[in-house]
Amino acid sequence: MKAIILFTMLCISIPPSVIAEPNIDRGVILQKIAKDINALKSKFPQLKNFVIPKSFNGNYEIIYGFNCHTPQRKGGWSGGTPHPKVDGVWFYISIHSSLSKRQIHTQPKTFRASFGPYRFQLLLKEGKETKPLNKSLWTIFRKHGVVDGLPKQ
Repeated sequence: MKAIILFTMLCISIPPSVIAEPNIDRGVILQKIAKDINALKSKFPQLKNFVIPKSFNGNYEIIYGFNCHTPQRKGGWSGGTPHPKVDGVWFYISIHSSLSKRQIHTQPKTFRASFGPYRFQLLLKEGKETKPLNKSLWTIFRKHGVVDGLPKQ
């Protein structure tokens, strides 16, 4: 009886729009995430040039930089990506196969998250005087079904 009540409570507490199904189009989810990021422009000046991508061409990722230095190409993902100035930001959001071997997808010191059977990744660099964006981004991701931990195989 307790198991049935718990199961019912879990089903009721999770809106159907948040449950990540394996057949959900990653592009559709990234479009929704991008729309919500775009809505943050009034609160975060560093997002003023953010544009919602029209398509993802098979790479399910969003890359954005504002007021950044050119990458120095020294070691790892951090060296090969733009570095924000004091008021700048750079981020990379990806929904990809957990089997991906792209260097940017194999970073050992990133937060582990997933969307259905896919790995979810955020890489974020913020300038010293930039209003922190991390918490607001994760609120958006979770709204669209991103959960903590690696995908279940």
